[in-house]
Amino acid sequence: MSTHARLRQYRDRLTDAVVPDELPPAPVGVTLVTLALWTVLLGGWLPMPSMPGPATAPGVFEAMGTSNGLAGALAYLLAWGTMMSAMMYPAMLPLVRRYTRESETDGWGAGAGVAALLLAYSSVWTAAGLVPLLVDALVGISGLTAAHGPLLVGGLGLFVAWYQRTDHKRSALRECCGSVSFDGDALSLEQGARKGIDHGVECVRATWPLFALMVVAGSMNPVVMLGLTLVVTAERMPPWEDEMATAVGVAAGVGGLAVLLLPGLLP
Repeated sequence: MSTHARLRQYRDRLTDAVVPDELPPAPVGVTLVTLALWTVLLGGWLPMPSMPGPATAPGVFEAMGTSNGLAGALAYLLAWGTMMSAMMYPAMLPLVRRYTRESETDGWGAGAGVAALLLAYSSVWTAAGLVPLLVDALVGISGLTAAHGPLLVGGLGLFVAWYQRTDHKRSALRECCGSVSFDGDALSLEQGARKGIDHGVECVRATWPLFALMVVAGSMNPVVMLGLTLVVTAERMPPWEDEMATAVGVAAGVGGLAVLLLPGLLP
């Protein structure tokens, strides 16, 4: 067979394998939205009031939210919600696939249901951003980490190690992006929103210590953000959820102990 014929054969096989009708539109859409969110974040396209230092430094992002009045708080929540959505949507892909597979809704109906699910899910994570804002307003995260950075990071690392092994964590992890059930045969807007809120609450419950650690390490640090994205996604990959949660806990414990014993490890 000639080279030209081989290339044509490969082209035909690729075309047959990736025809539009066979592409899973909802997961593809979620992937594209995730890439767009990361582009917005890393490109600095979100409105940000003045910051008292580099955005990647611990507590600076939160100080921006608490030192610029209502506009600062709203800008912080917008950026926090965008950041958490970008980090958590990859972990939602298995759930989205199961929802669209088990629902009898097709086309735009399925897309609208998934959109409602994700918007509600993101709203839960956006609301969770009120917690670091409140903590910063009360104690000043930047000053606290400047004075006690190794103790905070190391202590939280050990706390994460313990929490990853608790039944509370395991039950939340099973519920977060786990079970699929419908009141009817279709994923309606109402069901999508309700499921999004339910799964959002469970995901916050499953991962809040990891994101508390992110705050004291620097909320807008791209390395920390990407690392946690990999962690929360890996934890939701069946059938290794428990093993991955344990591995993350061990890594956090070793890292936390190392920081406590060798404070110079922190920049």
